[in-house]
Amino acid sequence: MYQLTLQIADTQLEQSLRQIAQKEGRDISQMALIAIQQFIQQYRSTTENELNDPWANPNIALPCIDTGITDFASNHDHYLYGTKTIK
Repeated sequence: MYQLTLQIADTQLEQSLRQIAQKEGRDISQMALIAIQQFIQQYRSTTENELNDPWANPNIALPCIDTGITDFASNHDHYLYGTKTIK
């Protein structure tokens, strides 16, 4: 087990943490641990999503996909949004 000492210089942050701890029936150290665990979980899921999202992390080496639609470029609005009639 490791020990971590937090020094909170922001008095409003400390007061908020104490109020939440009191409301939850926990001590401030337990609430700080919960906050850190939730931060790590959220950070990991965000990082994993960014790595798996080709728009957030484009990879030029990804292969192209042949849709079989020969007029996709000229009628992309129709195929993507259904808003334009096919030429």
